[in-house]
Amino acid sequence: MKTELNSHERDVACYRAALRDASTTKDEKEREVLEKAVDELAEIIGHDVAIPILEEEIARQRAARREAEAEREELLAKMEALMKEDLE
Repeated sequence: MKTELNSHERDVACYRAALRDASTTKDEKEREVLEKAVDELAEIIGHDVAIPILEEEIARQRAARREAEAEREELLAKMEALMKEDLE
Protein backbone atom coordinates (compact mmCIF):
# COMPACT_ATOMS: atom_id res chain seq x y z
CA MET A 1 0.00 0.00 0.00
CA LYS A 2 1.32 3.39 -0.96
CA THR A 3 1.69 5.93 1.78
CA GLU A 4 0.48 9.40 1.03
CA LEU A 5 2.98 12.21 1.52
CA ASN A 6 1.81 15.35 3.19
CA SER A 7 2.66 18.62 1.46
CA HIS A 8 5.75 19.23 3.64
CA GLU A 9 7.18 15.76 2.93
CA ARG A 10 6.53 16.26 -0.78
CA ASP A 11 8.25 19.68 -0.73
CA VAL A 12 11.27 18.22 1.11
CA ALA A 13 11.51 15.39 -1.45
CA CYS A 14 11.33 17.91 -4.29
CA TYR A 15 14.03 20.02 -2.62
CA ARG A 16 16.35 17.00 -2.41
CA ALA A 17 15.69 16.07 -6.03
CA ALA A 18 16.19 19.63 -7.27
CA LEU A 19 19.50 19.87 -5.36
CA ARG A 20 20.79 16.68 -6.96
CA ASP A 21 19.59 17.61 -10.43
CA ALA A 22 21.04 21.12 -10.19
CA SER A 23 24.43 19.70 -9.26
CA THR A 24 24.53 17.19 -12.11
CA THR A 25 22.97 18.93 -15.10
CA LYS A 26 25.24 20.30 -17.77
CA ASP A 27 22.52 22.48 -19.29
CA GLU A 28 23.00 26.04 -18.02
CA LYS A 29 19.35 27.07 -18.47
CA GLU A 30 18.13 23.95 -16.70
CA ARG A 31 20.59 24.63 -13.87
CA GLU A 32 19.25 28.17 -13.48
CA VAL A 33 15.67 26.91 -13.27
CA LEU A 34 16.63 24.22 -10.77
CA GLU A 35 18.58 26.68 -8.63
CA LYS A 36 15.54 28.97 -8.50
CA ALA A 37 13.40 25.97 -7.54
CA VAL A 38 15.89 25.07 -4.80
CA ASP A 39 15.75 28.63 -3.43
CA GLU A 40 11.95 28.72 -3.50
CA LEU A 41 11.62 25.29 -1.93
CA ALA A 42 14.10 26.24 0.80
CA GLU A 43 11.82 29.16 1.65
CA ILE A 44 8.78 26.88 1.69
CA ILE A 45 10.25 24.11 3.84
CA GLY A 46 12.21 26.50 6.03
CA HIS A 47 15.92 27.08 6.16
CA ASP A 48 16.16 25.09 9.40
CA VAL A 49 15.12 22.03 7.37
CA ALA A 50 16.87 22.96 4.10
CA ILE A 51 20.36 23.63 5.46
CA PRO A 52 20.93 20.14 6.94
CA ILE A 53 19.68 18.59 3.71
CA LEU A 54 22.07 20.80 1.71
CA GLU A 55 24.96 19.83 4.00
CA GLU A 56 24.04 16.16 3.62
CA GLU A 57 23.99 16.49 -0.18
CA ILE A 58 27.37 18.25 -0.18
CA ALA A 59 28.84 15.46 1.97
CA ARG A 60 27.34 12.82 -0.33
CA GLN A 61 28.82 14.48 -3.41
CA ARG A 62 32.23 14.86 -1.77
CA ALA A 63 32.23 11.18 -0.82
CA ALA A 64 31.28 10.21 -4.37
CA ARG A 65 34.04 12.43 -5.73
CA ARG A 66 36.62 10.86 -3.37
CA GLU A 67 35.46 7.39 -4.42
CA ALA A 68 35.75 8.26 -8.11
CA GLU A 69 39.20 9.74 -7.53
CA ALA A 70 40.33 6.57 -5.72
CA GLU A 71 39.07 4.43 -8.59
CA ARG A 72 40.85 6.68 -11.07
CA GLU A 73 44.12 6.40 -9.11
CA GLU A 74 43.75 2.63 -8.97
CA LEU A 75 43.24 2.44 -12.74
CA LEU A 76 46.22 4.69 -13.38
CA ALA A 77 48.41 2.49 -11.18
CA LYS A 78 47.25 -0.61 -13.09
CA MET A 79 47.96 1.10 -16.41
CA GLU A 80 51.44 2.11 -15.28
CA ALA A 81 52.16 -1.45 -14.15
CA LEU A 82 51.02 -2.80 -17.52
CA MET A 83 53.16 -0.28 -19.37
CA LYS A 84 56.21 -1.27 -17.32
CA GLU A 85 55.54 -4.92 -18.12
CA ASP A 86 55.36 -4.10 -21.83
CA LEU A 87 58.68 -2.25 -21.70
CA GLU A 88 60.46 -5.19 -20.08
